[in-house]
Amino acid sequence: MLFYTTYGSGTYSCRINGTVYSATVSASQKITNAGIALFSVIPYFSPTINSFIVSRCDSDGTPNDEGDCARFIMSADVSSAEDKNTKSFKIIYKKLAAITWDTLTLNNEQYSLNTTKIIENIDTESEYNFKAVATDYFSFAEYSHNLSMAYTLMDFNKTGKGMTIGKVSTQNAFEVNIDAHFNGEFTINGKSILDLIYPVGSIYMSANSTNPGEMFDGTWTKVPIADYYQKELTLNSGDDRHITCYIWKKKRMTALEAA
Repeated sequence: MLFYTTYGSGTYSCRINGTVYSATVSASQKITNAGIALFSVIPYFSPTINSFIVSRCDSDGTPNDEGDCARFIMSADVSSAEDKNTKSFKIIYKKLAAITWDTLTLNNEQYSLNTTKIIENIDTESEYNFKAVATDYFSFAEYSHNLSMAYTLMDFNKTGKGMTIGKVSTQNAFEVNIDAHFNGEFTINGKSILDLIYPVGSIYMSANSTNPGEMFDGTWTKVPIADYYQKELTLNSGDDRHITCYIWKKKRMTALEAA
């Protein structure tokens, strides 16, 4: 790199690649001093978390949704920068409601890390936040993973006002933390889900001519569409094909239809 700087009277110095360059100017007129410094460019990439998995387990590492230990698997890389870079890997974790973090420092001997560890004394009635962190001289990378409470089929809140299926109860409400399949009708305040989504008077528009009643139940009547309006509703697919739209309106079922 070649540089030129104009100086007035005085002594000046700068450091380039560890070498100090000095110049003393005593003349009343300005002079120009030139210097050359060479810099080498080496490969570098920012710290990377390749994978990070956390799950509950027993103290020996056996997977267990009700376990009081946490097992994590972490893979991360830091650029060596020709063995000139600094490096550190760690796990920080805390309960979701907590403020302070606990820290587990990992092996920092190599620039690449692939490790599996077990952390004991993980409260079964609390959710946790885990973070994998990889740091070098210039920056850091982190990846967050939440660990849920221990699994339990059914739990009642200690207040007596909450019940949960699939995890520990944490609030005064009915909670479900597992997949649910309903064979019968599911209603809210006496109304089915479909009646809440499509109440009487709802408009349903589709490119399918099938009566919505055959798909969603209920009584639907086709709404006539004027020719000029149908032209507006016709969708051009881009290859000269046209899709005709159909509009249906849900109506209240008559006593005869209900019978």
